[in-house]
Amino acid sequence: SLKGFLSIIGDSINEREIRKFEEGLNSKVKLLLYKTFNKVVEFKKYLHGKSDAGSRLMFKFRSGTHGLNEELGRHRGREGVKECLLCDDECESVSHVLWECPAYSSLRSNFLVALQGKLGDDGFEHFQSLDSFRKASFILGSELWEDNFGSLLGLVKDFILDVWELRKVRLYGDSPCVQQTQSQIASGELQGVADGRGELRCLGGETDTSCSCSYGVCSCVNGSAHCSGCVVYGPSAMAAT
Repeated sequence: SLKGFLSIIGDSINEREIRKFEEGLNSKVKLLLYKTFNKVVEFKKYLHGKSDAGSRLMFKFRSGTHGLNEELGRHRGREGVKECLLCDDECESVSHVLWECPAYSSLRSNFLVALQGKLGDDGFEHFQSLDSFRKASFILGSELWEDNFGSLLGLVKDFILDVWELRKVRLYGDSPCVQQTQSQIASGELQGVADGRGELRCLGGETDTSCSCSYGVCSCVNGSAHCSGCVVYGPSAMAAT
């Protein structure tokens, strides 16, 4: 029957996509963190409800599409290096930014105090015994939160957003590109960027292929210098082009 035929086709497509997911999970370096907590194809619990900046950033950190120097350094032909520009560590990875970089020590301390209250003394003691990579895996791996999901989701989102905002200020706070873009977002001109559907593209001469942008801020670098030659593209951002 037609219904049976469509069911067979659907099952075949599902099996193919799961196979592609598993192959990518095992072969892509950027998914090294992701595969420590994700094993199945499903719509993740933290994505239910209205999409917000915290959910989008959490997705980027989980999937290795965050724009940190670790990611930029993996792409052939891109300017820039993997080093953390705030502390000269050899790799600006998610685990480094969240748990090691001294630039975020105050935010980290405040988060840990709140986290202890959520996990209890025994749970927090176990968490503190983990290395930086496993700590990052735990706070981004909502699959690991068990009964603490409701209480941890907002706390984790706030922490990673605060870290991300501080990173932007420390690296690009005095950039004309950032100031102009933030002003346009505030005025509503760049709604496409503000809600995550738009993107920034760099037109800054030699660095035009090295731009990785998110949340309305261009993070392309030429050595340690921020490139200010960026324009905005997006559904509601035509005025900026």
